[in-house]
Amino acid sequence: RGVDGLRLDVVNLISKDPRFPDDLDGDGRRFYTDGPRAHEFLHEMNRDVFTPRGLMTVGEMSSTSLEHCQR
Repeated sequence: RGVDGLRLDVVNLISKDPRFPDDLDGDGRRFYTDGPRAHEFLHEMNRDVFTPRGLMTVGEMSSTSLEHCQR
C-alpha cells in the first residue's frame, strides 16, 4: 500500500508576516494570504518530500491571485 500523493488545502496560508500587524482597513487576509515565504516552503517540501518519493500533489489555494499561482 502506501501513499501515492497528498492534497494540500489552503496551502498558500503557510506563511505570514511575522510582525502580526493589525489590519485596520480590512479582514487581515493581506497579512496571511500568499505570505512572504510561501514559495520557499513549497519548494522545500517539493525538494525534500515529494520528489524523492515520487508523490503527486494537489494544492487548493484560497483568496489568491492568478499572478501568484503562476510563480
